[in-house]
Amino acid sequence: MTQMQNRTAEYLREHVKRYPRLQVRDCLKALHQSAFGCGHLIDDPAAAAEFIAREAAGCAAPKGEGTEALDGAYCRVHLHGILEGGLRPETFAKLFALSTGMPGEDERGLEQRLQVLERLT
Repeated sequence: MTQMQNRTAEYLREHVKRYPRLQVRDCLKALHQSAFGCGHLIDDPAAAAEFIAREAAGCAAPKGEGTEALDGAYCRVHLHGILEGGLRPETFAKLFALSTGMPGEDERGLEQRLQVLERLT
């Protein structure tokens, strides 16, 4: 295995420990986000702010930190922490949109991660 694949295997093992009831689709989502970030989710920052506010209102407090490193350059921000920490949904939506300008990986990076997931399942 390459260094990146070893890192992915470790990430997936930790992810399963953190979320013992997760399903394979949860791992697929995390690996996709690891490679490409959130660009596929945001077309309109104002609509995203409304969605974030609705989602954050219904989210339980995360176990541990309010952010979670993914297997790449991106991280997840647990939405509950946005409102609890005083960050306005509009501000977070703007940051979310700005992160889409970060260079992502190509499909090969995702394919390598998926190969690791396949080996582990």
